[in-house]
Amino acid sequence: MWSQERKTLACTRPAKVTMLEVFGNSDTWLQLKWTPPDGNYEEFIVKVKDGDMSDLNATVTLPHSSKLNEVHVSGLPKGSMIKLFVSAFSNCSLQGETENITTYTAPGPISNLSLQAQASSITADWSFEANNGNVSKFEAELFLNRVSQQIKTTEDEKKQITFKNLKTATNYTVAVYAVINKLRSPEKTCSIFTLPSQPTEAKVLNKTNNSLTFVWKPPVNSSATDYNCTLNSTFWGMFQTHIVSDTKCSFTNLFSGSNYSFQVYTLSDGRISEPTGCLDHTVEDKVEISLSMMCASEQSLYCDGKKVREDLFQELKRYINDELQGNVFHEVQGATFQRT
Repeated sequence: MWSQERKTLACTRPAKVTMLEVFGNSDTWLQLKWTPPDGNYEEFIVKVKDGDMSDLNATVTLPHSSKLNEVHVSGLPKGSMIKLFVSAFSNCSLQGETENITTYTAPGPISNLSLQAQASSITADWSFEANNGNVSKFEAELFLNRVSQQIKTTEDEKKQITFKNLKTATNYTVAVYAVINKLRSPEKTCSIFTLPSQPTEAKVLNKTNNSLTFVWKPPVNSSATDYNCTLNSTFWGMFQTHIVSDTKCSFTNLFSGSNYSFQVYTLSDGRISEPTGCLDHTVEDKVEISLSMMCASEQSLYCDGKKVREDLFQELKRYINDELQGNVFHEVQGATFQRT
């Protein structure tokens, strides 16, 4: 005689997930994936805790509905240790063994980034708010035309980095990051031109009786291409200025045989260098001017004396020199005095 048959259903626990991997860490979110266990499972449970093992009110979502083994974890504290725990569950709510991994979020961004430029250096200053998380160091990266040129780090509370040996009159961009566990914060960037350095070896290239052409050498280690040229004559009350994109500049409509002061400045991003200059003169266009003078004296034959004539001639030269002050070419000649 056989007893009545009875059936009992039982579930085994799922195996442990493996190969936990964290990627895409930002300052407030990260992504987590793993390899599912062999055998059957119904779902995965992800728990998120901080470094003190306190539960975090993080949001766990599936970025791809077809991938149950990859999640997006957001709402995390900045610059903090994060512990992640993953367990597989069976269709009868049995939990498999938990696997865990420890990682970090990146710090929050720095603030108040400012740049100060010299001709061949740039200094970056910034601040960092405590609510942006923990930080082990700061990194500053220098870019020229979007290409990285230098990377410097500092653990100094001064929060300042200087880049040296730069090109003059050149537009650089500086990006600054807070760093913890090799994770960079979101970047803060700022751009500035280094100051232009002055041109050198200014000299006259060509001169006529009414024009002057000057040349100069561009500043060393500079990408600037624009120059401000000025020509000045205080005697004639004349001032000319030209903006050129070459190392040559010409001035016309000048007075012959006259001295002029030339100066050239490097221009870059609205900034101007110290000047380099020289003095030169137009070609003389000589014109002879005759002067007649009359001498009268109560003393008989006073004006006929040799010394009197010489003194009068020297006084005339001094007067002309004082009036022209070397600004205009001139020669004073004459030693012939006739009695009338």
